[in-house]
Amino acid sequence: VLTDAAGAYTFGNLRPGTYALTETQPAGLLDGLDTIGTPGGVAANDAFSAIVLAPATDGAANNFGELTASTVSGTVFNDLNNNGVIDGAEAGVAGVSVTLTGTDDLGAAVSVTVLTDAAGNYAFGTLRPGSYTITETQPAGLLDGTDTAGTLGGSVAVNDAIGSFTLASGETSSGNLFAELTPSSLSGTVYNDANNNGVIDGAEAGVAGATVTLTGTDDLGAAVNLTELTDATNAYTCSNLRPGTYALTETQPAGLLDGL
Repeated sequence: VLTDAAGAYTFGNLRPGTYALTETQPAGLLDGLDTIGTPGGVAANDAFSAIVLAPATDGAANNFGELTASTVSGTVFNDLNNNGVIDGAEAGVAGVSVTLTGTDDLGAAVSVTVLTDAAGNYAFGTLRPGSYTITETQPAGLLDGTDTAGTLGGSVAVNDAIGSFTLASGETSSGNLFAELTPSSLSGTVYNDANNNGVIDGAEAGVAGATVTLTGTDDLGAAVNLTELTDATNAYTCSNLRPGTYALTETQPAGLLDGL
């Protein structure tokens, strides 16, 4: 038989005997808890067997529970203003690995990895109820930004991880954000200012091997102290810098006097 609009089913006009009931799993739903009714028998997944019917016996409440699948989703994005929120001009980061781990309501371990799409979005569908954590693999060439838990909450105490949060049947945890930062840099040149005007004119040579030190504090409160030497083109670059407040200091080159 097929269930009616209310999900009910009935087999009538049965002779005394021993019977089994089997449900065909409905498309688009996940297995829930099945409950054997009267007059009893043996319960298994989507099946009740050894149901003994005597004359004039009405067996009722043999129920098959189903679950609506849950979903977890979010975005990996380039956070230009480092505020942990996707603003209008901020683009997603494609091809980033995001992994969902946890334990579902049946006690089964879950581990699934997806890649962000062209817009930086990712989604895990067809999830059972359970407790889950999302972990991002840091994209090459970008720096960590501020991660933000989605609509069901969760802890962001661990870098590049949001968890653990609990999903019930049919729930959606959306807006789980992993922010990334484009590195900054400071660069310049040490040169011999022949006319002492503070500008590099065409005939003025650079000074190779000069020491330049960058110090300061980044947006995470970490102290920064980097030393660079000017290269063969007399330039120096302090790269892969986080947002922060910095100072550049030159060690006076031997044999030369301070210019502008």
